Amino acid sequence: MCGVFASLGAITEEQVGAALSAMAHRGPNGEGRWRSSDGEVTLGHRRLSIIAPENGAQPIVNEDGTVVAVVNGEFYDFQRLRSSLKDRGHIFRTESDSEILIHLYEEHGVECLSRLRGEFAFILWDGKRRELFCARDRFGIKPLVVAVSEDRVLIASEAKALLKAGVPARFDLEALGVALRQQYLPVSRSLFEGIEQLPRACAALFRMRDGRIERTQWAYWNLPQPTLATDVHREAVVERVRELLSDAVRVRMVSDVPVGVYLSGGVDSASVLGLMCRQGARPLGFSVITGDPVYSELDDIQASTSFHGSELEQICVTPYDLLANVSKSVYYAEGLAINGHLPAKYLLSARARERGVPVVLSGEGSDELFLGYPHFMVDAALERGQPTEELTRALEWSNPTARGLMLSGHHTGSGLPHFYQTKRGLGERISEVLHPSYLESFSRAALSLPDSIDSSQQLATARSAWVDLALSNYILRTLGDGTEMANSIEGRTPFLDHLLWEGLADIPLQAWVDPSYGGGKSILRDAVVGLVPDPVRQRAKRPFVTPPLELDRGSAAGRLAWDLCVDQAAPFFSRKALELLLRELADAGVDHRKEFDPVLFTIITANCAWSEFAHEAP
Repeated sequence: MCGVFASLGAITEEQVGAALSAMAHRGPNGEGRWRSSDGEVTLGHRRLSIIAPENGAQPIVNEDGTVVAVVNGEFYDFQRLRSSLKDRGHIFRTESDSEILIHLYEEHGVECLSRLRGEFAFILWDGKRRELFCARDRFGIKPLVVAVSEDRVLIASEAKALLKAGVPARFDLEALGVALRQQYLPVSRSLFEGIEQLPRACAALFRMRDGRIERTQWAYWNLPQPTLATDVHREAVVERVRELLSDAVRVRMVSDVPVGVYLSGGVDSASVLGLMCRQGARPLGFSVITGDPVYSELDDIQASTSFHGSELEQICVTPYDLLANVSKSVYYAEGLAINGHLPAKYLLSARARERGVPVVLSGEGSDELFLGYPHFMVDAALERGQPTEELTRALEWSNPTARGLMLSGHHTGSGLPHFYQTKRGLGERISEVLHPSYLESFSRAALSLPDSIDSSQQLATARSAWVDLALSNYILRTLGDGTEMANSIEGRTPFLDHLLWEGLADIPLQAWVDPSYGGGKSILRDAVVGLVPDPVRQRAKRPFVTPPLELDRGSAAGRLAWDLCVDQAAPFFSRKALELLLRELADAGVDHRKEFDPVLFTIITANCAWSEFAHEAP
């Protein structure tokens, strides 16, 4: 994992240096720069040495100097591609996996994307065509942000690099409003005006024509669309999952540095651990423990590590620890969060770095692949015509606002993904503490929806929207890459191997939620028999969250919560309204505080984002 930067158009060496320094945490092992002879193009790289630490420095240049690239992430199965390219006469100067990019591009142009397997974001300059080419991986595991003006384009791994390169530090109030209303930023927006995210599975070309920037952008991959019927036997699917997931884990264990694993108490990360161990590894596991028995997964985590004789590193965090690290977490993640899981993951990655384990595998993506989230059960029930008993059972997990909307018939048959409704209460509550001058802007902010939604395809629509908004924009960017790269940790996600998803594309989505076929991720659970202890393998899903905020100002954690929420309030919040809310919640029971915890954490992280980045008031 690394930090990449590029400029097409005028830029000073000082600005390039400042941009790269802003991403030093992404690449503590070195810095590289390349500038075209006419000074029009600059590429920069901050390096985290994972593969070929001795000779894998970037930018990478082809044989005749006409193609130059900087890469963040990993290309898997690169050895096979490298051998094939050598047979075709290409000369390799390093042992790095990243070098296959420039030679694949020489062979296939932008179509090289279809041959890349992995977690990546890259920028490539084609000197012959005078084009800057950039792309993100299929699920958006690695970030890439872009700032385009009339006569210059800047591209980087993080927005803070573009701010240092001269983009004004102004909040995008519409995008912020969407995040405050529905938790997730829009697909192609960041918190900052003038800085957009390149969406997952997208590529872009930039050219300078007559002193003006021209742009072409396209999606190069879509989520596999399952067939409407299948005659594949369940046992064959179980075996297929076992084989494909095992291969996804295998290629992600290739590294010239130690590889560990993040562990919760569930079947997803335990499956990754089991497959790593089956292939001969004994990785060090890392887990966050809050000390609250209601939220503790320690028994299940220890069951998994004991099952394989692996070592476990526990990171015990207090409520004060989480709040004391929330501002730093927001700075690196460049996004808002609804729970203390953001600083918890920041502290988790910090411990991995302390233990000298710069590569960590995780179980992210399993619930998207196997439809393990409860809200997908609601979408499946609605798509089938809303069987009352089944829908009521699926809604038991949901928040009161969303449950009330569904059971009262609102949005029934609309095809609108249910997770949109679960977020409705967040926006309603935050609107009550906004500064009056911001209410109009807030009321206009809304997540974009497809032009038309087919209720007969509600489950497919829901999964696609969830992958775009929640997985790519929040789980992978904010909670994943943001907290990992803050501590120079490369995260790898076997469940998001595109060959695994394509290999299961003939299974109808409804089958994954059918209790007799794949419901409750039973396909995965059966695929890892013998690799995961049975109590863990059969355990019901529990999301990773931290206990609700302490609001008693008699405690250090309570005083810090008040300070972050009220005393450091951003201009778009009303301090008076915030103080009234916290006074009410401080006297409330734990269940009521738990219900409001996403609201408070969203407010706190918005305040921290304002404090860390913004210099111009809305």
